[in-house]
Amino acid sequence: MLATVTREAVTNVLRHSKAERCEISLRRRRGRVQLDIVNDGLPRARAATPACGGTGIGNLKHRVAELGGWLAAGAEPNGTYRLLATVPLAAS
Repeated sequence: MLATVTREAVTNVLRHSKAERCEISLRRRRGRVQLDIVNDGLPRARAATPACGGTGIGNLKHRVAELGGWLAAGAEPNGTYRLLATVPLAAS
């Protein structure tokens, strides 16, 4: 599942942002796996407002929740865009 989330997130960075930098990290914590993807390509006008997300992110939220995890994505106060997902280790 996290491979699917990564693929969608990276596709979004390439298609919809002007990122110069993108960080992808994967961590194992307390029986869960956490995926964190942050990029600096969010236009300033959108940085001040929450991202509404398209059907791709909404679909991923649903699929991750079915595995007992959660996914959040949107603009951060510092002007970056972050996608954070966590799933139980057995479901990753």
